[in-house]
Formats: sequence, structure tokens, C-alpha cells
Amino acid sequence: MTTGAEPLPGGLVSALRAALRAHARRQPTAWHNLARFLPHVAQSSQGEWDAAIGQALERLHAEAPALAELLRARFWEGLTVQALAYRQHLAPSTLYARQRQAILALARHLWALEQRQRRHAQAALAHKTRHLPPATYTQLFGLDAALAQLQHWLLDPAGPAWVLIEGLGGLGKTTLAHAFAHRHLSHWDDLAWVDAHAHRRTWESTAQPLEPQALVERLAWQLAGADLAAQPPPRRQERLRALLAQGRYLIVLDDLLPDAIRSLLDLLPPPPAQTRLLITTRYRYPASGAHLPMRELSRADSLALLRAEMRQRGLPPLPAADLGRLYATIGGNPLALKLTVGHLTFLPLERVLDHLPHLAAGPGEDLFAYIYEPLVRHLPAHARQVLEAMPFFAPQGATYAELQALTGLPHERLDDALYRLMYHALLDLDPRPPARYFIHRLTYVYLTRQHDPTRAVASD
Repeated sequence: MTTGAEPLPGGLVSALRAALRAHARRQPTAWHNLARFLPHVAQSSQGEWDAAIGQALERLHAEAPALAELLRARFWEGLTVQALAYRQHLAPSTLYARQRQAILALARHLWALEQRQRRHAQAALAHKTRHLPPATYTQLFGLDAALAQLQHWLLDPAGPAWVLIEGLGGLGKTTLAHAFAHRHLSHWDDLAWVDAHAHRRTWESTAQPLEPQALVERLAWQLAGADLAAQPPPRRQERLRALLAQGRYLIVLDDLLPDAIRSLLDLLPPPPAQTRLLITTRYRYPASGAHLPMRELSRADSLALLRAEMRQRGLPPLPAADLGRLYATIGGNPLALKLTVGHLTFLPLERVLDHLPHLAAGPGEDLFAYIYEPLVRHLPAHARQVLEAMPFFAPQGATYAELQALTGLPHERLDDALYRLMYHALLDLDPRPPARYFIHRLTYVYLTRQHDPTRAVASD
């Protein structure tokens, strides 16, 4: 018998029996209660269960024709057990026993179909995540309202075609876009994610943004492959716009500069197309449309983030009053708060507060120079060596083997360096094979500024 590898969920057989009886009475909602046991079958059938039930019956017929014919006679032709028993010269009790056997067998085939549909759905979701960058968060703070707003805008067929998430570095723009995209993967036919500064993350490169046509080329490659990406720009633009008009696509453009925004908005086909554009930018873009400004975390969310980061690092909890002093000094920038916990791993609170000036007057990337500097200065040489190697790699990061090849560190020293850097939130790990280590964009900015010969490095 061809069945699913997993045991039947409790209640499925009873629900199927009730559904068959309701179907025999010609009730239009006969199969609806099966959806809670067979959610993927329900989703793929879009409420039309006849095909799914028919497929399971066909498989049962190939395996046990008599059982399949019994179910058809009972619940599709409407014959009673007594009539069938008389026709087949069997006792009614024997027919009831066979009916129970047949319903159980049909439930097994439906469950096998559910497992196949679930595997297909999981494979489809995995395919959509192929361009999604790794998550840099394990828990979200203060983003519920923003996520609800994005859902209201972007999942509504009559909603805006594009949304700009605007705010200073470290406020969580990329985190918000990532969380939204990941939560709603099933809504989209496909997902594209383009880092607008992906090309510049090496020591030798200049801090120039990707040209709009380079962004379009990367977008075309992600959604349609090399053939479309290699087309001449006018042809590529035309074909990409036609593709976006045919389905529901979510396009995320991360860290886009204002000069490129207009060109990317022109890609969007007019309504009723359901493709949506989600842009993160550090700049206010003066255009009509949907704008979502990012703000600092509230005091309550900031303290919750600090507590979570301290638990993650195994640090003893601080009283609310002390956490409030950190918040009063740093503000509610999530990345700044996260990095500041790294200071508490090797310095007492009072010393950390002494190190940090009052930062509220100078938000933005300058804020992080004060936070990164003590962290990096207190790293041992081999950990600094690994951190300073990171900008040599592409934005997706470096594998363990690549880091070892570049730094020349033995396993023990490299292991220790990676542990220290991740412990202090200076490095993240994408565990998807092949596992890669990567840095936040602001970490890159800090490191490259330290190597800029035209910029004086702050003294201790």
C-alpha cells in the first residue's frame, strides 16, 4: 500500500467519514472540515476538493478496486449498506467493516497527497529564498506596527506599487524588509533582493553606487536568468517590465540612493499588475507614494533588546535603572544598542558609560565610530586580522576555508577569532550551506574608513 511515511493525524479518519456522509447528502461544504488536517491539499485545490478526492480514489482503486468501488457506490451513488449487502450477498456487518477499511485506506492516500503537497510547498518556498540574504536577527523589537503597515500596503491588490523604508543607518531598515519578505513568501510568485552597494565592498573599490542599469541587470538575472540579463538595456527593460506584469513579484532594493530610485520605479507595470517594490534608503525621497520612516526604538523596546542581547551572551541582568542609563546615552538605535552590549562583556557598566559620549546630538554613522573603536581596540590581534579581512569578500561573506586561506591563521586561532567576533556582534553567520560569515554594512563603513589614507584615524 502506498501511504505517507508519517502516521495519520488524530481525527482525520473521523473527519473524512463525516465529509463523505455530507457529500452523499450533496452538501456544498462537505469537504471543508478536512482543511485543518490537509492544509496543503486545501491550498492547492483552492477550495475545489473534487480533484484531490478523485486523485486519492484513483490511487485506492489501483491498489484495492473493491474498496474504491464500495466508497463510490455508498457516497457518490447514494446506495445504502443494506442495498449493497443484498446485492453482494453479504451481511450488513461485513459491509460496514469493509467501509471502515475503505475510509481508512482513502484517508491514508489523502495523507500521502498532503505530504507530497507539503514537500512541493517547502521546495517552492526554498526556491523563493534563494536570493534572500541571511537574517541578522533572532528576535524582533518594535517592528510590529511597521510590519502591519507593510502588510496593509503591499498585500492589498489595490495598494501602492512601491514603498520606501527611510531612515538612518542601524535603525533596522533591512531587518524590517527581510522580516516582511520572509513572513509573506507564499504570497509572491517569486522574490528578488538586490543590494544596491554590493559591488563596493572591497578595500580597493570606491564608494560609488551601482548604476541603475546595473541594478536592472542584477534584477533580471535573479528573476529570469542570464539570457535576459545579457540583453541590451532597452530590450532588457522592456522584457523585464512585461515579466513583472504577468505575476506577483516582490522586489527588494536594499540601501538605494535617491538618484537610482526613479529609474527603478519606472520598471513597475501599471495596475492591475501585482508586482511590488520595497526600497530601503537612508534618504528622504520627495515623491508621492508610500513612505515608511524608521524611528528609534522606544525606551521599553530598547530595554527589551538590551536584556535579550545580554541573555544571549550569558551576561548577568542589569537593573532597569542601569539599562535606562545606557538608553539615555545611546538612544534607541538597535544596532548601536546591540554593539554596546559587546562592551559589557569586558568592561563594567560605569566604564562603558565613561567611554561613550552623549550620542544623541550626533546620530547616524558617526555614532558608530565611538562604539566600534573600543570594541575593535580590545580585540586580540588575530581577531582584528579576521575582521579586517572581511571587506575583501563579496557581500554574501566568506566561508571558513576562504577566511583561513586569506588570513593564514591556524584552526585554533581562527576558531577563537570567529567566536570573539560573533560574541561581540561584529560578525554574523549564515548557516545555509556553504556557511558564510558576513558583516553589517556599517561595520564595513567603519573598517574602510580606518583604512582610508585621506582620513585621520582617531587616537585612543
